[in-house]
This record gives sequence, structure tokens and C-alpha cells, in this order.
Amino acid sequence: VCKYFLEAVEKKQYGWFWVCPNGGKDCHYRHALPPGYVLKSQMKALLEEESEKISVEEEIENQ
Repeated sequence: VCKYFLEAVEKKQYGWFWVCPNGGKDCHYRHALPPGYVLKSQMKALLEEESEKISVEEEIENQ
């Protein structure tokens, strides 16, 4: 996977007019995310959501 592609996706710059700085169409790396890939920005949101969850034990104790 092209590092410039990943960087553009993370910064939300990837789109119709994005051109790879590593040679455009001649870049020999793939410009597609692998299956199951989680962006760093999405990972932060998932970790925050996970930390806000109340465990089953805490929920039972609070009742």
C-alpha cells in the first residue's frame, strides 16, 4: 500500500483530483486499503468509545 495514499486518506485529502506524489499513475504501490484496515482516526474514536463503556460488573454494582 502506498504511504502517500494512506496519508491522504488519513488527512481526508483523497478524492477525484488527488494525484500520488510518488509518480501519479506510475506509482508501483497499490492505492487501496486492505480488507479490515482501520484508520488511525477511527482507531482513536473506537478506543474512546470502548473506554466510556460500563462493564457488566460495574453496571450490576450500580443497581
